[in-house]
Amino acid sequence: MDFRNTFPRFNRENRRSNQALVDLLSKFAQQRKTTPAQLVLAWLLAKKPWIVPIPGTTKLHRLEENLGAANVDLTAEDLHTIESASSTIKVAGARYPQWVEQGDRTVAVTPLYPTGVLRQNPLEALPPC
Repeated sequence: MDFRNTFPRFNRENRRSNQALVDLLSKFAQQRKTTPAQLVLAWLLAKKPWIVPIPGTTKLHRLEENLGAANVDLTAEDLHTIESASSTIKVAGARYPQWVEQGDRTVAVTPLYPTGVLRQNPLEALPPC
């Protein structure tokens, strides 16, 4: 199961609405001869020195693709173009599910536990392996 399906921003309706941003960034990436993932990671890296994107993947080829973002050099003009164009697009859907937004941490899925195992307190110490 893809956990992103639990996030409002990635439900079917919001994905359709947000496709304009994906298309914009994909077109710009194509012009720069890079992948959309590399472009977005390079964009984040170039924004501020304290912004550190943490992409997740389980596939080696995606990890290698993500690492390629370090070789994407964006000019000040590139950054301005991306910022200007993307600022006109309203992203649909909340970033996190409502229970996360409200700070309800009574139940959480933790990747260090076997898939699907729930803990009542995600801050509790992990049991020995």
